[in-house]
Amino acid sequence: MTVNSVYDVLIIGAGPVGLATAVGLYQRGIQNLLIIDQTRAFRQAGQTVDLLPNGLKALRSLSNEAYEKCKFVAYAATSNSTWKRRNLQGEVSSSVSINFDDWFQAYGEGRISLPWYEIQTQLRQLLPSEKIKVNTRCVNVKEENNLVAIDCIVNQPSEKNPFAHWNDSTQTIQTRDEYESVEGTIKAKLVLAADGINSTVRKLLYENTALEKWAKPQYSGYGAIGCLSVENIPDETVEGLETNYLQRDRVVTVTPEENNSNSRIILLRKDTNTFGYLLHFPVQLDVMLNSSRNELINLAVETLKAAGYPPAFSQLVQLSNPEQLITRPYYIHPANIPVKTDKIWSQGRVALVGDSAHGMPPFNAQGTNQGFEDALVIVKQLIRLFKNKNLDDQAAIDRAFQEYEKERRPFMEKMQTATMNSHRWTQADWTEYGQQVYSRHLSLE
Repeated sequence: MTVNSVYDVLIIGAGPVGLATAVGLYQRGIQNLLIIDQTRAFRQAGQTVDLLPNGLKALRSLSNEAYEKCKFVAYAATSNSTWKRRNLQGEVSSSVSINFDDWFQAYGEGRISLPWYEIQTQLRQLLPSEKIKVNTRCVNVKEENNLVAIDCIVNQPSEKNPFAHWNDSTQTIQTRDEYESVEGTIKAKLVLAADGINSTVRKLLYENTALEKWAKPQYSGYGAIGCLSVENIPDETVEGLETNYLQRDRVVTVTPEENNSNSRIILLRKDTNTFGYLLHFPVQLDVMLNSSRNELINLAVETLKAAGYPPAFSQLVQLSNPEQLITRPYYIHPANIPVKTDKIWSQGRVALVGDSAHGMPPFNAQGTNQGFEDALVIVKQLIRLFKNKNLDDQAAIDRAFQEYEKERRPFMEKMQTATMNSHRWTQADWTEYGQQVYSRHLSLE
């Protein structure tokens, strides 16, 4: 179908951040909006996401209904569940409860875990289906006559996105016939780009500007190799991992403290003789991109040996099924781009939110949580614009986007620094971080 009307707000990207922004606006009477996404259908994609106190506070302020729905479908955690970080000797260097009530008592809000797809599903079900158009790819952005014109195409093959996705291919497409696509030019008074770390909109905004160097995300220097189900592990290997590290827990992170390897491995108990693992480690980008799966398994084994991990770890990794291996290089779009401008996240009537503004590796589980904080602040600014009837006032729009960036970008600089350095933190460091990040009051007021 084609669209002839002018929208007040167009949101590009129907992930959790774009949808949370739309729900926050829609439930406050700003309903002349549209969301577009290039996906051909909503599918069970993405990994498990931890929604932490700051993200839940932001989501609850945007929509209490969305907050309750996400809580309802979240995984249940047992009352004594903890996630420990151990050194190579098996000693606990830090630990954190993963129980909702413990977090609520400490920070005034809890913690939940649920699939990315479930967050997306709960949010999009709060919007009329006609407000969301799939199979619609933005290919150009231009401003004209106090409007933004977005050129869109449909029925394009899905582009592989190495910047944000794991390389597995186990997902099942879920057809959603109630969602239509739109072709041609869509016009809107304001555009919010929530199209991810490999943002098309960011590339178009940064083109031929001092920011062009940062149009694409930068490689962070870290990658991940993992296998979520390693079966038929010898009893001796199981005993070494269980006795010294898992010790009846379901999950544990093991990190060397005596050298500068900067690696960490997450162990997951799946069954008696079935474990999973995910190794984060510094690695050259071309090695991650150009190595075979068997070569990557060997690389992980050598990394563990070089870092001083006991033999049980390399034995586990050597048993990985190459066909089930998951790999990913981690990228970052820095919030501290060194250019002389206070408008890195916006241009004219267009603003970036979520990973398109500040994507980063998932080491501290803050991607979606910080995106929800963006949504809260940008919704607050847009409510003010609508209340004052300033959609035709470019100066007012500039002030709104500048206030959004002024509030969010300095904090994101700190968050990105923390994300890249937290593997060396002590329990005291994590406690201080928790107070600074999770205890804040977040609301639309």
